[in-house]
Amino acid sequence: MAQPVRVVAFAFLAVLVGQRWGRLTDGNLGTELLLGAALATAVGMALLGLPQVLGSRRARAATLTVTVLLTFVAALLVSGIDPSLLKPRQWDDLAGGIGNGIGAVPDLRVPYRGDDEWIRSTIGLGGTLLLVLAAVCCFHGRGRPIAATAVLIGTYTLAVIQVEQDRALGDGLMLAALIGLLVLGDRVQLRQARTAGLALAMGIGVAALALPVLNGERPWVDYRSLTEQLGERPTTRFDWSHSYGALPWSRNGRQVLRVRASRPAYWKGVSLDSFDGTRWTRSRNPIAGTTPDERSSTHPGWSLRVSVAVRDMRSTQLYAPGEILEINRSSMKVRPDTPGTVVTARRQMTRGDNYLATVYAPAPTDAELRRAGTDYPYSVTRALTMELPDTTPGSATPRVVPSPQGSTPTPPPSGRRGRRSGLPEGSTGTFGQGFGRTVIAFPAFGSDGSPRAFHRPGGLADDGSAELSSSPYARMWALAQRLRATSTSPYDYILKVQERLRDGASYDERPPAARYPLESFVFDSRRGYCQQFSGSMALLLRMGGVPARVAEGFAPGTLDTARGEWVVRDSDAHSWVEVYMPGIGWTVIDPTPAVAPAASQVETQLEEDDAAAATPGDDRSDSSGAGDTAGLTPISGSGDSDGGSVVPWLIGGLLLAAVAAAATAAWVRARRRAARPGADPALDELLRALSRAGRPVPPGGTLSKVAASFVMAPEAGAYVRALARARYDTSGAPAPFHPDRAARRALRRGLTGGGLAGRLRGLYALPPRLPRRAR
Repeated sequence: MAQPVRVVAFAFLAVLVGQRWGRLTDGNLGTELLLGAALATAVGMALLGLPQVLGSRRARAATLTVTVLLTFVAALLVSGIDPSLLKPRQWDDLAGGIGNGIGAVPDLRVPYRGDDEWIRSTIGLGGTLLLVLAAVCCFHGRGRPIAATAVLIGTYTLAVIQVEQDRALGDGLMLAALIGLLVLGDRVQLRQARTAGLALAMGIGVAALALPVLNGERPWVDYRSLTEQLGERPTTRFDWSHSYGALPWSRNGRQVLRVRASRPAYWKGVSLDSFDGTRWTRSRNPIAGTTPDERSSTHPGWSLRVSVAVRDMRSTQLYAPGEILEINRSSMKVRPDTPGTVVTARRQMTRGDNYLATVYAPAPTDAELRRAGTDYPYSVTRALTMELPDTTPGSATPRVVPSPQGSTPTPPPSGRRGRRSGLPEGSTGTFGQGFGRTVIAFPAFGSDGSPRAFHRPGGLADDGSAELSSSPYARMWALAQRLRATSTSPYDYILKVQERLRDGASYDERPPAARYPLESFVFDSRRGYCQQFSGSMALLLRMGGVPARVAEGFAPGTLDTARGEWVVRDSDAHSWVEVYMPGIGWTVIDPTPAVAPAASQVETQLEEDDAAAATPGDDRSDSSGAGDTAGLTPISGSGDSDGGSVVPWLIGGLLLAAVAAAATAAWVRARRRAARPGADPALDELLRALSRAGRPVPPGGTLSKVAASFVMAPEAGAYVRALARARYDTSGAPAPFHPDRAARRALRRGLTGGGLAGRLRGLYALPPRLPRRAR
């Protein structure tokens, strides 16, 4: 009964674990992992049959090597990897693709909703190889079903804590039953199957009754509070200036903010509203925020109150969604910064600081964005400008310098002599007053005319098209013209720009250096991180007549459902785009793919088909502003959720079921041994101890031979000889053998030796005996 039961139990366990692992992607790798479970089971059966088919050790070793190679190839195929990549000439591409997939996994937002096939295949390959590893543990050699169970439970746990699932109780009961069959099936004889099944059922029933008590609303140990109290002095800081070099941020998973809000949002700290010819910076005269009339005429649900608590971070900048209208309560003095942002007045905020803010964070639907029109207020026309780099002979080459980690966020200088770019509001004659470079002003979407170029102080406005066509950004200008010519509205143009940037681009935190990083990213390297995506999109939008700027801060983070708070970590640091939509205000658009390390970013899948399907009367928002927000769909199933109930149910059920099943099985075995005719409990205990210690008695062995084998442990040999005398004494009837604690301790040492590991093995081989009750 042993081997068939173990194979069947392993097969069902592999299918269950594989299906849960497959939910790490939204496409659900169920089919791939079902094939992976079948592959693992086949490998296990092959390992069972090899010793019987092959006699010599060398033949078994060679066959095992071939089996390993074939198994790896099969794992690649069932994971969805293109078979053509298995050709030797394609091994470099295969290794590079798997390496890229593995590199993206640690910071991946799950369930993964992106379209990178390498990431999907890597997730499937990882699950398949874990199942194969469990099969090897279970069936290779003498088999170690407990080790196989540890691998399977570890794989299952990794999956379910990443993606919330709604069948926790059913999974726990199935796991308990299958693990019982896998671990104990080879120890149960056919005639004992009914009793063993009853014992297992009783254990699962007790566990099911105890689960509601274990799964309380409050945690047994509030480890988060402990770690926050015992944590290091907060030192995490962020420099929000754009550099486009290798990403300088270190991401250790530290909590930086905890935000209580009614819906997920991007927690903005800084707006970069000026392009100086190379990068985005903060201008001296920042662009105005949403007008009061627009805020009052739109959805009241777009005005929110958020409570923010600072954790492991130092910052002068306050973080909140959208535009901060008012700070209602704060543990430090604050003052207004650029429109919609607030900074501390005297000191940096650090762990323990908190504030309550009233904000304006629009969440429009696709239909509302399409109906927004082109009636832009004059106050945002400076969001349609850019500087051109100075390309005259002898001018300095722009350098890409990584931002130093740990520096305080300050507005970086740009332009000549440290001047910051930006057009002074209300300028009349020339936009170029006060600037050393050429400034281009683009006409708003829907307006006639060409862009205007404003030169050095006192210069006149020229046709900007000629300046752009001869500048390093000629290709971007031509691309913007092509996309705008085929767009029916600003929103349609936004969709086309986002699609163009994502098409063929890959996420890379170490993009190649370039003199003009954004232009190189769009047309040459196609590699970059959130700064490249957001900076390029904002520049293309301005060229097409859509007011835009770059925002810096944090993606939403993960929801702690127990506390109703969004947990924001250093890995959520992010850069995105804000677009001004008439009648709505500054609206979030995130062009960065979902594979970004800001794993909790709100995926902005602005699809052309979805937008076209929206009709002018299709207003799906409600008074809370939590409707279908322009494709900004929060991804459920947090990768770091604290409030899920899966883990307590699973752990509690498994522990109780294992304890109950083991205790019942031990009781049944003891009763059956005692009931056997001529049974000798002391002899049975000795034989069992010898087997567990790896010293089983060979066929034809006697107690005298066993006693003689303890050459280095004479006290253990004396124990065996005393048992032999008690059992085979011919002078009278055999007397019961009752060794004292010292004798059993001597045998335990003789079986497994000294040291901590030896003592533990000795306790397993010969457990302490309970005191005998006096009759």
